[in-house]
Amino acid sequence: GVVVNPPFSIGNTVPLLGVLAIATIYPFISAAYSGELRQARSTRTANVMALAGTAAVVAIAIFGVIFLHTFGTAFVTAANSATGLPSSIAASPTYFFLLSASVGSVLVGVILVFTYAVYWPLNTYCNFMQQSRIIFAWAFDGLLPESTTRLSRRHSPFVALIATVIISIATLFWSLHSSTFLTVIVYATILALIAMMLVGLSAAIVPWRRPEFYRGGATQARVLGVPVVTIAGVASILAGSFVWWLYLHYPEFGVSSKANMLEWVFGVVAAALIFYYLVRWILRARRGVKLELVYAEIPPE
Repeated sequence: GVVVNPPFSIGNTVPLLGVLAIATIYPFISAAYSGELRQARSTRTANVMALAGTAAVVAIAIFGVIFLHTFGTAFVTAANSATGLPSSIAASPTYFFLLSASVGSVLVGVILVFTYAVYWPLNTYCNFMQQSRIIFAWAFDGLLPESTTRLSRRHSPFVALIATVIISIATLFWSLHSSTFLTVIVYATILALIAMMLVGLSAAIVPWRRPEFYRGGATQARVLGVPVVTIAGVASILAGSFVWWLYLHYPEFGVSSKANMLEWVFGVVAAALIFYYLVRWILRARRGVKLELVYAEIPPE
């Protein structure tokens, strides 16, 4: 009784891009990539990193073709429905079960479960690394105490890692006991997109507004006379604007109340500005340090 080949609907497909933007934490992953790209000292290094991203997209396309010509969407749609399955099988079986059952091998299922279980500790490590780097960056800029950059004898940033673990546990507890967690994640994504689009704006105008910074970058390549960095900056602004439109146009994402969203987004912006100017005032009053000079040049890393 399940319709396994429903008619295509662009209206139902486009919102999935917003879901993917949340699932892949689009702005945060993009920021991490841009941080690594900023360290590229040559066009060759930048091209290698671009090739790695292209290879990932190509791999997804290849596996998509394999999926369409093996399992197919009709089978997956039927398998994930509650109709016609034995009572001993859950209504939505995992891909561990579906793949191992399709080849009739328990060993395949065991391997899939094992690799899935191994993936998460590695992924957690990568996330811990990103958060500790943020803490270090804030400390180097003077927004956090220098003690947060303290290292152990084995050169481990234990203070930053402890802070990351505590915040992560608190966030996990909140996600398990709050119905507003996903909504706030959407708000956080919208807020981060503002920063991403501002970076895109800076990239778009830097060849003309700060030519010395542009000449010191990884590449000065041009397409039809337009700097590549400008094209990338404009593309970043357009992508961020599109995701913003998705979240505001489709209330399923949890942005059913525009006023509530504005309170969260601009409330966080206001809190950040208050925090920055408060720290700047304290540093100037106590140490005679001008915090704004930190942002007068591109950081070395």
